[in-house]
Amino acid sequence: MCTSCNCGDSKSDVVLGVESLTTRAPEVFEVEGMTCGHCVGSVSDSVGQVDGVRKVSVDLATGRLEVQSDRGVSRESIDSAVRAAGYTLR
Repeated sequence: MCTSCNCGDSKSDVVLGVESLTTRAPEVFEVEGMTCGHCVGSVSDSVGQVDGVRKVSVDLATGRLEVQSDRGVSRESIDSAVRAAGYTLR
């Protein structure tokens, strides 16, 4: 049985254990120039295509970009993806 949520899945312990070992804390960046939901989508899509990126979260109000990866992604890669979408990384 899964000890994390008691769902009864005997395989959950293994999956949760492996994920917790490989998941890194998100890297946080600031993006300039976004003004609408389309901007958020463009940045999310572009950064999401960077090799190694697992999850992208963009907050329009704060310009905050969070990037989750298993092994870390270079700032240069993120900067290049943000520029390709038409915005600037602070």
